[in-house]
Amino acid sequence: MQNKDWWRPIWRNQLFGDGGNMRHQIGAAIWLYLYLILHVNPQTGCLRTKVDALAWAMDAPERSVRLWLKTMKDAGLIVKEGKSRPVILRVIHYRFFDR
Repeated sequence: MQNKDWWRPIWRNQLFGDGGNMRHQIGAAIWLYLYLILHVNPQTGCLRTKVDALAWAMDAPERSVRLWLKTMKDAGLIVKEGKSRPVILRVIHYRFFDR
């Protein structure tokens, strides 16, 4: 990896831009949002996953993950596409930064 600072625009602009509004808006769901940003397909901004897999990866109860997903959906940060399982999540404010 050439540029070790690729994550800085994500941290600075998406999480703490505008006075940290997103951080205050979604609270503890910020950690799931970071997980999604790190695991989405760079070309599409989508991730195909299951809630139980997210819960396992985050070492959190499924109920918490469902609440965090709802919080992010209500905040307009993600969209669930279709009703299939595994669910397809599209991160709305996702931008791929050159690594």
